[in-house]
Amino acid sequence: PYAGVKDILKNLSEKQGKKMNSPESAKDIPKFLELFAGQINMDETKDPIESFKTFNEFFIRQLKPSARPIAHIDDGSIATCAADCRLMAYSSVDESTRFWIKGRKFSIEGLLGADAHYNAFKNGSLVIFRLAPQDYHRFHVPVSGTVEKFVEIPGCLYTVNPIAVNSKYCNVFTENKRVISIISTPEFGKVRLLSLFCCIL
Repeated sequence: PYAGVKDILKNLSEKQGKKMNSPESAKDIPKFLELFAGQINMDETKDPIESFKTFNEFFIRQLKPSARPIAHIDDGSIATCAADCRLMAYSSVDESTRFWIKGRKFSIEGLLGADAHYNAFKNGSLVIFRLAPQDYHRFHVPVSGTVEKFVEIPGCLYTVNPIAVNSKYCNVFTENKRVISIISTPEFGKVRLLSLFCCIL
């Protein structure tokens, strides 16, 4: 049964991804804006709505440079918010600690994987930037520093809707594709910026 459920979720995500990359998907943009009326400011968007040829082009739309000015841009001791998001911050992390994200528990070790040197991170802090469908879907590096390494963790693109997130057959947060940027900073030490990829159904 595990393999069967995972196959269904995987097929759903792949089918939705192809649909939203098709020219026909552009007709869904006005309906999406209507659904999230008052939550998406198109005046901030760099390109006009007519320029988006697919829904996915619209979904990863760029903003005008003036839309998100960086606070304290010259002060490297201040980390900025990486995205338009719901933000959760935890002062400490260790190997036994588990957190709830969208109703599911996950371990930091499972999330980062062996190649991201989990042991060097376990005494650090954790900040989660969780995006919702109506949000600007790009993110930015929150600290000043030098990128030492990118770690790509292959995986699926399971949807983050409640069916997948609450399923006992898969764990979105440790089975989905992730990319980790390991950044060396003078103020914060080693920072790991993890991007979790998923499909929205």
